[in-house]
Amino acid sequence: MFWKALEDLHRWQRAFLPDAELPQGIEIIVWLLKNKAHPKPLKDIYRSSRFSEPTLRACLRSFMDSGYLELDIKGDDMRNRLARTTPKFEAVIDAYLGVSH
Repeated sequence: MFWKALEDLHRWQRAFLPDAELPQGIEIIVWLLKNKAHPKPLKDIYRSSRFSEPTLRACLRSFMDSGYLELDIKGDDMRNRLARTTPKFEAVIDAYLGVSH
């Protein structure tokens, strides 16, 4: 049955979060979910990731273009940007949790 759950997960990812098929996309999704209650600066994911900063930026941009992620800029300092999930992202995650249980 594990293979069935894995197959369902990949089917769901392709339908709702195409970037989740990429290893860096999965890393970003996990990071966003772990830090949802207390958003952290983007520099934290750049430092902790095994992927290059340009690779992560491209994936983050894709999430923003899809409406799943928004950046919160504190003051005039562009270096202090927090990544926040959007209601659209939350709805997709909630829908998946409802389908998978």
